[in-house]
Amino acid sequence: MSVTTIREAVPADFDTLARLYSELDAYHAAVHPDLFRVPDPTAARPDAYYQELLDSPLCRLLVAEVDGQVVGFVSFRLDYSPELPNCLPYTYVKVSDLEVTPAFRRRGLGRRLMQAAEDWARKKGAVSLVLNVFDFNENARELYRALGYHELSHRMRKKLE
Repeated sequence: MSVTTIREAVPADFDTLARLYSELDAYHAAVHPDLFRVPDPTAARPDAYYQELLDSPLCRLLVAEVDGQVVGFVSFRLDYSPELPNCLPYTYVKVSDLEVTPAFRRRGLGRRLMQAAEDWARKKGAVSLVLNVFDFNENARELYRALGYHELSHRMRKKLE
């Protein structure tokens, strides 16, 4: 039986995180080459990018490890919506990225990573988690719906020719 652990990333994970981010980048670039490109994995997100996430008290970068192998991650950030004349103030967590390598999908790892983000958010006093997901990413949208997320707004785009 496999042993799965959700833990905070450490510098020894940076090379694997670069590979996982490359998978995520490639998926987006394949669907929308007019918006995304596949960068060189070593140049796309230097170690300083990951280190900043580890060092910030407002951010977290968690990994899913199966039998000692990092196979997924979630990154997120604590944020605040200020009080405005038309809006109430609140604390929330913004999920930036979620990726599980294809060979390990449909095993509950994405769910466990998101649950860990939710647990952290609650400890920090957040009232909600928010994220953006592209319409073409139906698998992610299905996961988020199953976790209780609902659509809050729609971002639209018109490409000018």
